[in-house]
Amino acid sequence: MVDTSFHENSLELNRKLCAGASVHYNGPLSEKQSEVLLGWSEQVLEANQWPLQQHKRAMRCIIELLQNLSKHASNGFYECRWDDEGAFLIRSMNVVSRSEQNTIELALQQANEPSLEALRDSRLDKLADGERTKLGGAGLGFMDLRACSNDQVHSEFIPCGNEQSDFVLTVRIHP
Repeated sequence: MVDTSFHENSLELNRKLCAGASVHYNGPLSEKQSEVLLGWSEQVLEANQWPLQQHKRAMRCIIELLQNLSKHASNGFYECRWDDEGAFLIRSMNVVSRSEQNTIELALQQANEPSLEALRDSRLDKLADGERTKLGGAGLGFMDLRACSNDQVHSEFIPCGNEQSDFVLTVRIHP
């Protein structure tokens, strides 16, 4: 049984009859919390019985956002929910330094360069020749998010003082 006692850190699981369910978490993130959030996110996803292909794509995005948070942030915000149009929305937010922002912006730019049609080959090139850093996989995660969401990835940096910004990453997957 997985320990869920960390819910005191603003974890909320809301079940709504008309919109399925949602998961919202704001607090420290570890591998254990990520496992619980992954399980709950899958339950939210299963609330609107999508075909297997869309389910798999959404799960890949959930995993990517949770991995990013647990690897790059000691604290963060995560949510997944259904929107009013029936799309599945996944969002994460964490504080980044100015140098981290520059690195992320470069990875996002490189991930957004190829067209969706050329994305598969670009991902394979990155796997073969990409310059990995100690913190990540050369932008492969951003490329996967683009591919799985049919290019419905939005990111922004919101200044929050002292040379830091909140990095907000939102992925929207349509049925």
